[in-house]
Amino acid sequence: MARILHIAALRRCGSAGIEIAEVDSFGAAGHAVVTYRLQNITQQPCMLRGYPRVRLLDQSFAPLPTQLHQGDGYLTHERPQSVELTSGGHAVFRLEFLDVQIQVRGWAYRHVPYLFVFLPDTKLPIVTISDSRAMTFTPCSPVVSVSSFHQR
Repeated sequence: MARILHIAALRRCGSAGIEIAEVDSFGAAGHAVVTYRLQNITQQPCMLRGYPRVRLLDQSFAPLPTQLHQGDGYLTHERPQSVELTSGGHAVFRLEFLDVQIQVRGWAYRHVPYLFVFLPDTKLPIVTISDSRAMTFTPCSPVVSVSSFHQR
């Protein structure tokens, strides 16, 4: 019971106190998944609850059409979780997208170089380069799915 009360009392993580980095990517069955690591760079612990929100951006940082699904992707299907981040602590979430070309009205197969990542209950995004590792982020539709946060 004490642990549950402790978690409930923690402040939510804010965008200004979190760094983000792409750490892994893989694909299966026409879907690609990119794993992002979040690190608490403040001196205080904080809590991540639920799912991040993401917004796709083009090379000029202009928003692209984005249909976000939380926890119900082909490879990222799960319920929301809560993760405590100590000072310097890490958590991860996964971003899934289609990587097989299909016809989607109003969407051209395009390179998406940047992402806005919004933590739950925040309005200030974290901006990240979406293809800094081996996999180029080129979704074949505006639909992206995110997993819940996990301890790393």
